Amino acid sequence: MVALLAVFGWQAGAVLALGLTCFVSRAGPVPPILVRWREQLRILMVASIALAVPAGVGVLLAQSVRLTGALQPWSSSTWPALLLHTRFGEVWIAKQIILLALLWVALFASRTRHLIIALASVFLAVGVWAGHGGTADPGWIFIPLQAWHAIAAGAWLGGLPAWTLLVFATHDQTSHQFLAQAVLKFSQFATVAVISLVLSGVIIASTQLTYWRALFGTRYGGVLSLKLALIACALAAAFRLRTAVLPRLQSVDAPDALQRARPLILLELLCAFAAFMVALQLARTTPGAHAAIHWWLPWRLAPAAAWALPTTPWLCAISACLLVGALGNYLRAARRVAAVLALGALGSLAYALSVPAYPSTYQRPSVAYTAQSVAAGIDLYQQHCPACHGAGGRGDGVAASRTTKRPPDLSEHTALHTAGDMYWWLSHGVPTSGMPAFDQVLTRAQRWSLINFLRAFADGYRARVLTSTVVPNQPWLVAPDFQYETSAGDSGQLSDFREQRAVLLVIADGEQAVRIQRLTKEIERLRAAGAELLIVGGRAIPHTAQISVGADAIQQTYTLFARTLSTPGSRHAVLPENDHAEFLIDRFGYLRARWLPASDVAGWDDLAALQQKIRQLAAEPKLRELPDDHVH
Repeated sequence: MVALLAVFGWQAGAVLALGLTCFVSRAGPVPPILVRWREQLRILMVASIALAVPAGVGVLLAQSVRLTGALQPWSSSTWPALLLHTRFGEVWIAKQIILLALLWVALFASRTRHLIIALASVFLAVGVWAGHGGTADPGWIFIPLQAWHAIAAGAWLGGLPAWTLLVFATHDQTSHQFLAQAVLKFSQFATVAVISLVLSGVIIASTQLTYWRALFGTRYGGVLSLKLALIACALAAAFRLRTAVLPRLQSVDAPDALQRARPLILLELLCAFAAFMVALQLARTTPGAHAAIHWWLPWRLAPAAAWALPTTPWLCAISACLLVGALGNYLRAARRVAAVLALGALGSLAYALSVPAYPSTYQRPSVAYTAQSVAAGIDLYQQHCPACHGAGGRGDGVAASRTTKRPPDLSEHTALHTAGDMYWWLSHGVPTSGMPAFDQVLTRAQRWSLINFLRAFADGYRARVLTSTVVPNQPWLVAPDFQYETSAGDSGQLSDFREQRAVLLVIADGEQAVRIQRLTKEIERLRAAGAELLIVGGRAIPHTAQISVGADAIQQTYTLFARTLSTPGSRHAVLPENDHAEFLIDRFGYLRARWLPASDVAGWDDLAALQQKIRQLAAEPKLRELPDDHVH
């Protein structure tokens, strides 16, 4: 809390200097009766800047304490290194120099308003470099955007005390007229600043959260929600003042209007400065994109999963009827009835498209989505799951008829739920269906490996639509990563080729020896087209492309993606039968095409056609984010 107050004092000097100066500049000539008010603003500005200088020292000491844990940072040797060898130190020095220059101008050249505005703006903009904004990518877009966000916030927030003090200093007709003029001009200015603040804030929040669920499931999201609520409260008060008070300032009942307006003015000021404090805390909070999501709501919106429920279509139909009724009542000017019906429709629709959620629903798996993990999951599934879910994962095990609720078909059901959902069920069981808890049977890593297999298993059924043709600009299926070592002793992993070249992964058998020989002879031409060749299985060949270590896990995992619409595989085995398969993985980690000689005779037998597909992938831009190390 002490550190937060120090940051507040450090920032407040520039915020007040910027906002107060903007307000006075736009207000026009100050009448003699309000000279004292103008002097109060100058004293407030100078005092806030003067206090900001030692507050900055407090920020430096607090940062030193945070890094070292020493309670006497002034006796530590850490802060000189912090100043001279970190971005924080560089920014701190720059901001202190700007503060001193701003203090000198405020004391001895206060009429140079443009210089005060420029120095205060630079102070707020420079601070972006030391926060999360300094690491935003691309920096040439997000750093100026966050700087503009800080300046817009400072101009609006810093002007509120001037408007508040002016209201309390207004007592006669002359001051009422000046107040009306000043507030009107500031209101116009503040409207532009707030619109800029909101638009830039939406963009910044989207980069810091990445996923909307982080708004509800992370500390960053909670702090951001509080900030938005406070700003909304301040803007509501400002809107009420502008619509109800501003038009009456030049009328005979101006004194009465001001009397009623003062509570709203104080509310706007308090909410705005509270939002400022919360924003400073937000800058010190780990962004939601990098924080674990703990989902506290008992449900989540998931239309694809909810549509499988029998009640969903009926509830959606009821929502549509309510919306039609709301529209009809709105057209007949029955606004209240229309609002009630519209709210009912939205509530019914939200309920219809929601499914149960758990604290781990959006948890990131702690085991990477790799072929080795998937293969381990296959073994775990075969040990613990076939009795209920069936040997082929289709929900038809020998014990399925004795369960409270029939086990789901994992080839479809798994794709509709998050990895975190499955982790919760696997750990805690599903009492309504009779599924037992496995938290005491399997380790945490084993449970995540089992889930990685289930995700790959479901993706294998989705991959039935893959062909030997590359669908342009349509990456959707993540290729599980894998570690390998070739017969020549070269080692690496699939993700090593990210953003460099595509990979042609061949799951070979002994009957395709001629094909393997052709590929190995053409390896340089494949590389020239933009793809690396990796071979698993088949007869031993003296070539660096053949994988020797890790081959079994890779073969098992990628065989899951060898199903077709005509041959989906047996219901009695999780792995489909496969003799030979070739997979084309683009340079961003997505499985884009597949050739199965047994079902697609032509396919990639023509190496020139294959090279053309590789060049097609090489020409594609980055269309989606790189798959991370975990399945979601």
